[in-house]
Amino acid sequence: RLLQELGATGGGMDRDLWLRIAFRLDSQWDHWLFDEFQDTSRAQWRALDLLIGEVIQSAEGSRTFFCVGDAKQSIYGWRGGDRKLFGEIASRYGEAIELRRLVTSHRSRRAVIDLVNAVFGNEAVLKELYGAAGAAWAKDWEPHRSAVTGEGGYACYLEARPVEGEGFPEESEEEIGADAEEEGSSPLDGALASLIRETIRPSERGLSCAVLVQTNAWARRLTDRLRKEGVGPVFLEGEIFPGADNQLGRLVTAALQSLAHPADMLARGWLEASPLGEPFRLEWERIGWRILHENGFHGVVEEILGRIPSSLGDAFAKERASLLREMAYRFDQTGSRDVERFLRFWKEQPVRLPEMTGTVQVMTIHKAKGLGFDVVVVTELERPLRRRGNLLRIEEDSGGAGGLLLAPGKAIVEKIPALAKAAEKAEEEERFERLCLLYVALTRARRELYLLAEASAKERGKSAGGPAAPTHRELLRRTLAEGPVRSLREGSGIDVLFERGERRKLEEPGSVPVEKESVPRPAEAFSFHPRSVRRMPVAPSRFEERERGQGVFTPLRSAGRKWGSLVHELLSRVERADAASLEPLRR
Repeated sequence: RLLQELGATGGGMDRDLWLRIAFRLDSQWDHWLFDEFQDTSRAQWRALDLLIGEVIQSAEGSRTFFCVGDAKQSIYGWRGGDRKLFGEIASRYGEAIELRRLVTSHRSRRAVIDLVNAVFGNEAVLKELYGAAGAAWAKDWEPHRSAVTGEGGYACYLEARPVEGEGFPEESEEEIGADAEEEGSSPLDGALASLIRETIRPSERGLSCAVLVQTNAWARRLTDRLRKEGVGPVFLEGEIFPGADNQLGRLVTAALQSLAHPADMLARGWLEASPLGEPFRLEWERIGWRILHENGFHGVVEEILGRIPSSLGDAFAKERASLLREMAYRFDQTGSRDVERFLRFWKEQPVRLPEMTGTVQVMTIHKAKGLGFDVVVVTELERPLRRRGNLLRIEEDSGGAGGLLLAPGKAIVEKIPALAKAAEKAEEEERFERLCLLYVALTRARRELYLLAEASAKERGKSAGGPAAPTHRELLRRTLAEGPVRSLREGSGIDVLFERGERRKLEEPGSVPVEKESVPRPAEAFSFHPRSVRRMPVAPSRFEERERGQGVFTPLRSAGRKWGSLVHELLSRVERADAASLEPLRR
């Protein structure tokens, strides 16, 4: 909140107050480190500018400022991230700032880096397609190299020949501007499923695989299609909801719901219809509250899942049971025994999956930022540039006027020079961000990279200025299409226009690591990173008034109250030491 106030123009405070607050903060920290600095907004930087300036210009030599980021991964301009801060800070402080460029990849193998260099190192094509944005990209581009030793990896650009009767759904101009969520099928769906099932084979080869797209709608649709095509385990956005996406989670919900609301006939019906039947429901009415207060929600989950016959559990059920136990244990760490709060947590809490071999994760490029996978497939390459917002940044003139303006209609923008200039700069930034988006997608791959486009794709949509906007497919075709075209496999309907390296050979039978059968584990063990489950707030001030004090007078709390009273009694006997009382201690 303080940074937001300081970041505003004037911060809603007078200049003296601003300086006093900055002085107080400056006295606390000598070392500042920023990660992902390309996503820093100007408002955030204004809030810290005074503090950082003091550190950089300090004559003591004992204070430091360190920031790391990549302007080529600046994909959050639509929410304020400003990559230009890098250059402005370096220019402002000159030799006081030491600059180091990092061009060595410790993630991607040589073939992947070769493809990245071929696409983003072609200055002529970048300038032709992206104008000033392409020139800005080419100016700072340096060829990458791979630090990964061993196999060289594999990278290719593929185009799927159209299937009769399938095509991109038509979109109106309004839908294009609103980033509509199309639900129709794409000609690439079948080709993508075939590519994963017949060529990549992540499950057989023991590889993690990600399919990256640009929009959430395509991610959801592709997930459903790939599941129907039977390519193996497919997850959306790398997240699951263990408390709500399976029968075991719903059974726990019904059991707790029946405790909190005995008149809930639906919950009672769930218990009676479950494999545990009516005898368990009747017994649960007697023992449920006792188990909850003695052993917490983890004990409740253990009690219910422990009664499920092992013959009814397949591999999926065992994996979910493990996650459900861990979620319940995590919630117990908050100290709450409130059933309603737990049920909200249980139903709505996502668990972010770690990178898993043998599975396919479908996600947007924005979600994939910072992650890495053995195999990456990038599709939805035909989507053109789209303005994400309607705000124009007006430069300050000699009179000091400037700021953000809600863009009027195109006809008005063209007739007012200041607005036309602002719109041109906004489109330039959008084009640069488009390059960043493709760069992020391509550099998520460790071993193998597949770029899949439609061979005769209809370039959809127009740019704000009127002419057809560049698409990723057009850039890839111009920079990668080379030599004769060959078929990926006979009858596949997929052509190879570019490839580097060799695909990793299929491992020998038995060499692919297989997870052991799930067995009961101590509650301290986790199959996913603890940060995957967000902690619930435990500060009393954050609870609703009606929730405060719940459970304080339960029998289990009596021992705690007695212990607390003894501690307070001992603390009350502590007195401030004076010179006379300290003297014996010194001896």
